Amino acid sequence: MKIDKLTPKILSMMPKDERERLEGPKPATIVAVTDAFQEAEEYDLQEQIRGELIMRKITFDWSPMRRKRTGTIGWPDFVFPHPKTGQFVGIEAKSATGKQDEAQRDVEAGILSNWGRYHIVRTLEELRRILK
Repeated sequence: MKIDKLTPKILSMMPKDERERLEGPKPATIVAVTDAFQEAEEYDLQEQIRGELIMRKITFDWSPMRRKRTGTIGWPDFVFPHPKTGQFVGIEAKSATGKQDEAQRDVEAGILSNWGRYHIVRTLEELRRILK
């Protein structure tokens, strides 16, 4: 049955899930598509960072964005000791247009106030400069 043959009164009495099934999938909004693209871009960057740290034999902790987290909200994607100084380093992977949220800014302030280093990384080359 096509939804356009049903009156608005009948539609309003139908359960929401049934109405949605009849309506079919809704077109994606520009915001939803942009968010999905940005998330994929950040995840790809995280995978590149992970590979670089493994290749350099740097011990690190990684909080993959596609897994449910149980730690501190806003914690950086990667943390590790700097290979030359031993200083605590937090790396937040962001797409070209990605921005920190409030929790991430709070964690950054906490890391910096305790003599750690915190970097927002948008390319693998930026990470390589940090590791020099």
